[in-house]
Amino acid sequence: MGEVWKPDVVVSMVVCRFWEFKEVQLNYTKMGQEFVCASSPTWLPPLSGFVKYNIDANFQLHSTLGGGGVVFRDSNGTILYTVMFKQFLCSSALVAEAISFHHAIYWARSLGYQHVCFESDAKLVVNALAEGSSCPTKITSVVFTINRELQAFSRTLLSRVQRSGNRVAHALAQLSREPLDFDRVFETFPPLIAALALGDAVGFHV
Repeated sequence: MGEVWKPDVVVSMVVCRFWEFKEVQLNYTKMGQEFVCASSPTWLPPLSGFVKYNIDANFQLHSTLGGGGVVFRDSNGTILYTVMFKQFLCSSALVAEAISFHHAIYWARSLGYQHVCFESDAKLVVNALAEGSSCPTKITSVVFTINRELQAFSRTLLSRVQRSGNRVAHALAQLSREPLDFDRVFETFPPLIAALALGDAVGFHV
């Protein structure tokens, strides 16, 4: 007579196999990614051959509007592009930060870069992406989508920086409060952005 499997044993085995699968899936997702916790109060250039995307967001209280900005710079500190965008049906500042990260990935893929560093001062978002745990419920779906799309790059660095080291992206995010019907990409920059970027360049060359 064949072996009889008890229902509780079967359930236990299925649960174990499920979490083994999730662990393998998480490890696969993280291949090619590296988390760098930057403590510098100033902006620092990326590694040679990388493009750094500094990201920030804004959220208008008592509304469903948010926005954000992304600054693209090379290892010399040269601004390649800046992007401003509006977010509709946004529920919180945290959601705005996560969606801004997703926008940065979209533009990185559109421009064809493969060695990229995404940097933000949004601690909860960066930690959720880097560690794959303790993800706030509000941004679970966005974080899942971001992690999946990060696999499109050859190598990815995720970096958290202090607000003072993210001031160019912050200024750009504030400018996104103006009326925008679609993403606005700049190759020439507003004077405020150019002045802040120049200050960053002086800071890291000192």
